[in-house]
Amino acid sequence: MQRLWTTVLNFSRMDPELARHAYNLGRDARDWKITLAQEDLRESGPSRDHIVPILYRPFDLRYTYYTGRSRGFHCRPRPEIMRHMLAGENMALIVPRRVEHLGGWQHAFVTKAISEHVAVSLKTIDYHFPLYLYPDAEREDLFSDLEPQERRPNLNEELMGKLEEAYNPTPVSPPRKRGGEQGEGYGWYTPPHLWEKLKPLAREMRRNPTPAEKKLWQHLRRRQLLGYKFRRQHAIDRFIVDFYCQEAKLVVEVDGPIHQYTPQEDAIRREFLESLGLRVIRFTNEQVLSNIESVLEAIASALQEVESPNPPASASITPEQIFHYIYAVLYAPPIGRNTPNFCDWTFRAFHFRLSGRPLKLWPSLADAL
Repeated sequence: MQRLWTTVLNFSRMDPELARHAYNLGRDARDWKITLAQEDLRESGPSRDHIVPILYRPFDLRYTYYTGRSRGFHCRPRPEIMRHMLAGENMALIVPRRVEHLGGWQHAFVTKAISEHVAVSLKTIDYHFPLYLYPDAEREDLFSDLEPQERRPNLNEELMGKLEEAYNPTPVSPPRKRGGEQGEGYGWYTPPHLWEKLKPLAREMRRNPTPAEKKLWQHLRRRQLLGYKFRRQHAIDRFIVDFYCQEAKLVVEVDGPIHQYTPQEDAIRREFLESLGLRVIRFTNEQVLSNIESVLEAIASALQEVESPNPPASASITPEQIFHYIYAVLYAPPIGRNTPNFCDWTFRAFHFRLSGRPLKLWPSLADAL
């Protein structure tokens, strides 16, 4: 961030032509000019309060100077969308309208930051859908007093109503079906069509565990740890977890090096599992291989924290659960789904629809930052 702050200060004070040469900015465009960008910086301070994180590319979180003023430091900052990401805690779904790609459509991403306009796909403009909408604190007009004073879900009310009707907050235990997998007593169930896809992968992962998974399983199998039964490579909805104890509603994950590059996907997975009333604890391969005693102590401590044999029942479905559901369906669409119509359904689920475009950075200056 210090490098960005230094760039902002230097750029705001430079002669326009010197700045053009120093940052290799090229010619001015219709919606972005060096003089307008410098004017925007000077009128806003400059102030460190305007430095915010931005998703520049997948898993590439950078920082930018954001004022929300069009044709300023950013040519199209989309303040009507991005202010909701900066007003408080929020998360957003990012999807492109179309992709030039042969194969399954899986171009969906989740972020807690504002985003650049091609953060997910370089082939087309991305769309940024915040989960929550915050009231406009600076709005002062005839109708401002009629606006909600608290954040509200940015979800289609008709969709929420239908999901409320279909959602059953009482845990159920559907009968075991051939090809399906479920928990005992709590109703965590993998639908048969998903289980048919996950079953070969789960079996392969059981046959070929990582050294860390193999070592931990030797201590968990056959109720060796406090008499609790664990399953390994167990399917819960569309996820396969490393180890699962039904009695304690506990998921144990052993993370390899790849997980350092997938923090947002891991967070989505964890939040989904926790929304089912499950607890999740994670260990690295190194922890398991080099300090198995401490790992077993941590698991034992989690097992002893079991509060009730019955899972908590939710009175209604939450916006976060809907958000997780939409992301999960987008990321792993069923075979045979018509892609264009399926994408259109995504836009109908959110109020912002086609207006939810991320901000557009001036490429050369973005690279310099």
